[in-house]
Amino acid sequence: MAGLVLLLGFGCASPPYQPALLYLPGREPGKALRDSVEPVHTFFPRVRFLQENLILTGWIPLPGLPYPCRARAEILARPVAGGTLLEIAVQRSKLQTALLTQPAWVDDGGDRSLEERLRKVLAAQLGGRPVKPGEVPRRQPASRGSG
Repeated sequence: MAGLVLLLGFGCASPPYQPALLYLPGREPGKALRDSVEPVHTFFPRVRFLQENLILTGWIPLPGLPYPCRARAEILARPVAGGTLLEIAVQRSKLQTALLTQPAWVDDGGDRSLEERLRKVLAAQLGGRPVKPGEVPRRQPASRGSG
């Protein structure tokens, strides 16, 4: 569980880390996660589900490096008004520890370029649209019955 907390940046110094966001109108969270596996499988060959999270790991080629770097992604699906919000966070291991079985993950706020690549692939495959934190549709509170 500590890895999930670090990946999404909770408990970090300000400013808090904000993962890439993708809004999928009309989608149920569980189905959105299942539908996300195939498009991102080319980036991350190892996939596992952990409650409402999709955890992905793999060796990713990075521009300017002659060898791939180990990376870990987490996709969290949250129900919002009219659909599902996917939060996409990616971490790379530090290069000097990339070959170890337990890599030391870079905790500098995520790999923005990989997050954006994943978000574009998922948007193209699932029909969603990128959003910023202030643009996320909110769930409406249940209306109270008359008295």
